[in-house]
Amino acid sequence: LSNGSVQWEKGWTIPANAAVTDIEIVGTDLYLASNNRGLRLLDTLTGTLQPLPTGIHNFQDGLKLVGDDLYIGLQGSGTTSAGIQVFNTTTNNYTAGRLLAGLPSNNINSFLTQTETDNQGNIVSEMIYVATNNGVARWNATGNNWETAWTALDGLPISFVQDIIEFDGKIWMATPNGISQFDPVAMSVTNYGKTNGLMGTSTWGLFGAT
Repeated sequence: LSNGSVQWEKGWTIPANAAVTDIEIVGTDLYLASNNRGLRLLDTLTGTLQPLPTGIHNFQDGLKLVGDDLYIGLQGSGTTSAGIQVFNTTTNNYTAGRLLAGLPSNNINSFLTQTETDNQGNIVSEMIYVATNNGVARWNATGNNWETAWTALDGLPISFVQDIIEFDGKIWMATPNGISQFDPVAMSVTNYGKTNGLMGTSTWGLFGAT
């Protein structure tokens, strides 16, 4: 105001136990990142505040607009790994993103070890898959290094993976949103839900039998 004071006109709240970590204005839309509730959109014309789809995870930090892509920093915490993801403000969908190599979450649910041997029985390659609450970590035991974790941005219906097994040459994963199958030959993920015969989408354990 002209006298140097501030007049508050309107305010909005976000869910409890969350804090806004950064904001970015795009036209008449205001994007808000939060520390455990993900990305939200405030329409400054209508005053409507709405949550946006979940990307890799909801622990977000800084925002940076490049063209129509919103780059979002991801916080590392006790249950999440640091990284970055990209949200397109035209389509209102996540388009890319990666976590820093390592465990995507400290909450571990299941393990799978895949080993390849030569004709003499010597191990030539070994990969350990770790199903967590925020994706599948991949430890290359042969190269002694972490490879990029699998998350929802890699085709999983959700990053929370409860169980993981190998069956019939493919990797199967149980999630709260159905079952996922990774084909190592085609390098593709196929998801299965109610339309494919599941009684429900919430799956917690897998067992393969021929």
